[in-house]
Amino acid sequence: MTHNHDTAALRRRLGTFILTAGILSSLALAGCSSSSDGSSTTTSGPPTGTTATTSDAPPAPLRLRVHQLPARLSSPLSGEALTSSEGRLLIIGGLDQTGVSTGAVERFDPRTGKVASAGSLSEPLHDLAAATLGSRTLTFGGGSASTVDLVQSLAPGGTARVVGHLPSPSSDLAAVAIGDRAYAVGGYDGSVALGMVTATTDGSRMSPIATLPVPVRYAAVASAGHVIYAFGGETSAGADSAAIQEVDVTSGKAKVVGQLPTTLAHASAVTVDGRILILGGREAGSAGKTILAFDPNTGEVKTVGKLPSPITNAAAATAGSRGYLIGGLDATQAPLASIVELEYVQ
Repeated sequence: MTHNHDTAALRRRLGTFILTAGILSSLALAGCSSSSDGSSTTTSGPPTGTTATTSDAPPAPLRLRVHQLPARLSSPLSGEALTSSEGRLLIIGGLDQTGVSTGAVERFDPRTGKVASAGSLSEPLHDLAAATLGSRTLTFGGGSASTVDLVQSLAPGGTARVVGHLPSPSSDLAAVAIGDRAYAVGGYDGSVALGMVTATTDGSRMSPIATLPVPVRYAAVASAGHVIYAFGGETSAGADSAAIQEVDVTSGKAKVVGQLPTTLAHASAVTVDGRILILGGREAGSAGKTILAFDPNTGEVKTVGKLPSPITNAAAATAGSRGYLIGGLDATQAPLASIVELEYVQ
């Protein structure tokens, strides 16, 4: 009887052991997942008091990519106008490598990297401005032997025709297109810097809409929404300005809204991915390669990059999601044939 009692007790202990082992095995398996190849990966839940999340990690912040393209202009050029038309860039007028004004119009296709002839101005000009309205490209002012007041309409593959006149002769000016209007900003009449801002729908009539508080030539100009921004520029006294000026084309009000980190003139401005970039120029009296970004929402100005080399008197425009800085003068005042591409990437 004692033997049978011991045997029964042993069986009870063995059953308890098997049951406990099964429970432990099930708990272990609950913390593992098996892959199709038989391997397993261990996962763990969140610590006590935390909540698990399945959302993706936030995207990396955008960074500015600056790249000098292998494509080049047919010859070095400075003081030209640049505008985008149907995904291509029109390079208009300027000073050639001998310092003589040209009337040539060339077309750069960013998709192919090719530069080709696209017509000519009615006369050779440099330090002019240009803007595109729909399929029509207008040029404003410029100079050669003298400063002119001409407004010209380009003829693809042909010679531009004069369609109107500015209120006064003007070179060293800038132009932007907003909606169905083009705006000419600032400039130089041969004696003094100009503060006038004029608008047109077709070039035949230029209507004054505002006056810059600080009249300037060689300002970097771009737009955001219905507002034009003019950065720096050279005053009538020959001094470079650090002013950031704003022109609301809806109300016609113009005011100084901030200051650049240093005086700046002969720079270029372009809008890329909703950000206004100010490129190179004469920084505190010397040719620079700094790239500044201006936030129209906050008024903040910060350095976001560098050009491959110092550049002044170039021209900039946007094609697609990228900005382009073309030609200009290097630190020795020699003209350039370079094409620099700017793009925000992850």
